[in-house]
Amino acid sequence: MDRTYIKLQNDSNLDGLDYLLTVKQVAKIYGDCDDSTVWRWVKQGILPKPVKVGGRTLWRESEIQTNIREA
Repeated sequence: MDRTYIKLQNDSNLDGLDYLLTVKQVAKIYGDCDDSTVWRWVKQGILPKPVKVGGRTLWRESEIQTNIREA
């Protein structure tokens, strides 16, 4: 999977950096679902909320991985 190579300092660990994913990349991780499904799941609290970076809406890869492990 291609990742968006924007790095963001992780809030809980300033030494660590996190990759950020676009809505399309998140949708692909969850079985090629539609973008609107990702947004619905965010609204329902099923997926973590994204972050805004330079006007873009992106998800921390570590939060998506944690979400999958805890499902």
